[in-house]
Amino acid sequence: MDLSIGIGGVLKKIFGGLIEFLDKILFYRAYSLSTLYSGYREMFIWKPSELGDEIEYRVLWRRYYYKRKLVNPLIWVRARKGYVFKKVVLLVKGESEKTEYQDVVTLFDLTEKPIQTALASLPFRDLRFDDGFVETPYRGIRVKLLEALRDDGSSLDCSYGYTQYMTPSDRLEVHLGREKGDVERWGEIFNLEFIEMEIRSEQIRLLGGRYGRSKIAYKVREMVFQYRSVVKLVFWLKNIVFARQLEKALEDYFSRQRAFDEMEDKVNVGAINE
Repeated sequence: MDLSIGIGGVLKKIFGGLIEFLDKILFYRAYSLSTLYSGYREMFIWKPSELGDEIEYRVLWRRYYYKRKLVNPLIWVRARKGYVFKKVVLLVKGESEKTEYQDVVTLFDLTEKPIQTALASLPFRDLRFDDGFVETPYRGIRVKLLEALRDDGSSLDCSYGYTQYMTPSDRLEVHLGREKGDVERWGEIFNLEFIEMEIRSEQIRLLGGRYGRSKIAYKVREMVFQYRSVVKLVFWLKNIVFARQLEKALEDYFSRQRAFDEMEDKVNVGAINE
């Protein structure tokens, strides 16, 4: 037995666990706040697509969906308030110039409670880069309502107007490895989009900050803070352990969103009264 290998393995296990523990103390709060932002947007900002006036759906084409790692892309479907369907049949297609992926989804007893089901034929939207060109498995997703039988025995006429097309949006910085999106750490799944947004905002603040009117000071600032690694260091010095700056930024975001929602509600009420 090679004793050095055994000792090395023990030391790696001890110090690897210690580093992981310290890592969690330093960054867990910031990672959690960033994931909270992602979850808020998933639940309250992103609106479901509509198939007529009675059915809503969402296609989840990424590998992660708010603290969950998916085995396959999913579609969730629900009836709008006041409607119930005995049976609903959907055709879901991922369309590209060379290939088309198809899944036929059959759902029973559809109510306001969403039903989730896997899209086994649809691949995750992983991007590939070849000589500066971006290749995607499909450029868009088309969802068509084939059949919808209401609870009272009547049916929707699916011959017209029940097809929706969407073009998925991709964060190229994440696919290129320049930024982080969803990550698995400490036995959990986090989304770091808000952290990356704040790092970009930090860079703008540092480059645009007032350091007197000296051209030399401006040039020095530009030379230093053009590098993302330097900006990340400044950001993390402000957000290690307690993530004070990030928490304030998230509170500001929620405040702006509440103000926007209140204004939108007033506009909608005014439109109804007219």
